[in-house]
Amino acid sequence: MRLNLNLLALLLSACLVAACSIAAPDGQTVTISSENPRFIGELLAGEDFPAQQISGTLITPQSPPPWPAVVMLHSASGQGAIDWSYAELLMNAGYAVLAVDSFSQRGVYRTVDDQTRVSGVAMVLDAYAARDVLVADSRVDPERIAVLGFSKGGIAALYSAFERVRVAAGAAPFAAHVAHYPWCGLQLLEPRTTGAPILLQIGDSDSVTPLAFCETLVGEISAVDPNADVAVLSYPDARHAFDHPALSALGWVPISGMIPGDCLIQEQADGEFVEVTTGMIATGENLADVLTACGRNAAEAGGDAEAAQIARQRLLEFLDETIGN
Repeated sequence: MRLNLNLLALLLSACLVAACSIAAPDGQTVTISSENPRFIGELLAGEDFPAQQISGTLITPQSPPPWPAVVMLHSASGQGAIDWSYAELLMNAGYAVLAVDSFSQRGVYRTVDDQTRVSGVAMVLDAYAARDVLVADSRVDPERIAVLGFSKGGIAALYSAFERVRVAAGAAPFAAHVAHYPWCGLQLLEPRTTGAPILLQIGDSDSVTPLAFCETLVGEISAVDPNADVAVLSYPDARHAFDHPALSALGWVPISGMIPGDCLIQEQADGEFVEVTTGMIATGENLADVLTACGRNAAEAGGDAEAAQIARQRLLEFLDETIGN
């Protein structure tokens, strides 16, 4: 049921002063040296980018090291309750977590209304750089580092699994990738993965990052590499951010902004990227115009407590299978 906006405001206010406001677990602030690309085409073309310092919070378990670890990437709303709820879940399961803040030191609060303020490919490089920080920590097992992302962060968690992207970034591979409700509407000519297992979790009623694109992408990956270990778990009737701890108490809520929705950007043989529905060539300079032309400015998010519980359990099972204790 859609909530009356006045009622929604009251519920959100109540949520902030009650259990829906989740504090970050105790951790250590670390500096991460990354870069600022604007679009994936620039990275694949071998361009140089401005250096960018960002920060992260390293949260460690009580178990003795060496620890398996997870780089965690936030959504377009920035770090918040969902990040800290998952950080606590993973910490209690024996994983170190490096929760990356891709926005604050770039002078950005959120990118919901303009996704190009911090690009998805910049968050890919943030993820690789965060992995380097963990590798340098003697308490972390360098062979057991995964990446987990939500929505915008899920895009980075997913696309960091492609071998061409990894090579272009000059980065070492992650041991596993988990993306919750990522936008899968960027089609690369050669979507071969690094070989690391990939898990996508998404609601089948997601109007922000549609399930169909992710299913198509998995098919394209399997076509070039039948042995690729990639799976999509979909949740019936679940919407975007179905596992957010606040939204399960609020039903579903309207959201607005620069929403990729049905945008489909395909890499061409000549290296250009073309958005299919508009025919526009996407570059770092005009990406905002492209996403505005092909995307939506309104959609819905909504919590689903049952689906969220299953998704959390499947995440732990996947990590235990791939990098676990």
